[in-house]
Amino acid sequence: MPINITCFCYPKYCLYGIFAANMKDNSVILSQQLLVIHRKSTIFAFMKLPSDLITPVIRSPGSWYTEAGPGTPFRSILKRLQNGQNICLTGTYGFAMSFYAWLKKYVEQRFPVSDYPSSRRHRKALFTLQSRIWISFRDHFPELMKSPANPWISAFYPETGVFLMTFTDYLGMNGAWQWFQKGIQYPVLNHLVHPFYGTYFPSRYDHLTLFDRWVPEHRNFRRVLDIGCGCGILSFILLKHGIREIHATDINPNAVFSFRQDIHRVFGDGQNDLFIEKADLLGSFVPGAGDLILFNPPWIPEPPGKELDRAT
Repeated sequence: MPINITCFCYPKYCLYGIFAANMKDNSVILSQQLLVIHRKSTIFAFMKLPSDLITPVIRSPGSWYTEAGPGTPFRSILKRLQNGQNICLTGTYGFAMSFYAWLKKYVEQRFPVSDYPSSRRHRKALFTLQSRIWISFRDHFPELMKSPANPWISAFYPETGVFLMTFTDYLGMNGAWQWFQKGIQYPVLNHLVHPFYGTYFPSRYDHLTLFDRWVPEHRNFRRVLDIGCGCGILSFILLKHGIREIHATDINPNAVFSFRQDIHRVFGDGQNDLFIEKADLLGSFVPGAGDLILFNPPWIPEPPGKELDRAT
């Protein structure tokens, strides 16, 4: 009997959105790498952060950058970026966001997108400039006035008092925090999914609906291997339909951690037949007759720009 290999492929869009974290009803306690997040007087998450998490790169202050604040002409900042200089934005969060939005419009006009090759040129040009834009942090808070706070800053860098991070990474952390805090309700599940920072999650549902319909009609498989599980959405669908022998792999430690946390949150310790492994492709899974292999491979044919891009 042959091994069933089913590929549900779809574009993976970057989870880096621009959102503002709302800390009004939240408090954070960090002790011995234990992150406890209280939301409206109830414990929302309790986790011990693993040591191999992928986090944004930070740098110490020094002479490797120059500053630009309110009143500095945007084109002057752009010229410095184009000359290869690193810029630390100062002043207010509003100023930083205004320049960031202006820069994106400039790149859109300079590198218009009409097809796939032009979209790659646009992406490369924008990434090159954005990677040189930094902001500084002190005591785990941005030094830009009126910046949204983010609990992951103190959780990821508990012993670092003063440092710099790219503005893009900071915005990405804010967006990821919103998804993690609020959770995502997929139409094929009866519970929320809370993707941890740096974890891939689908933003479109058509393929999930298709898979949700396909599973109950093709239940003659023995075990399931979920390659590149991300937030675990496909495995959650399998569990909903009573499939228990599931082996999930991902090369991204953030995804493995995220999926394990969500499994524990939804099912407690009652999923002993589900094995989640940080591994490439099959990992320790040895496929045999009657096994189902699910794989949603990365689809962008170019080297990854960052470590997280290897898994997304």
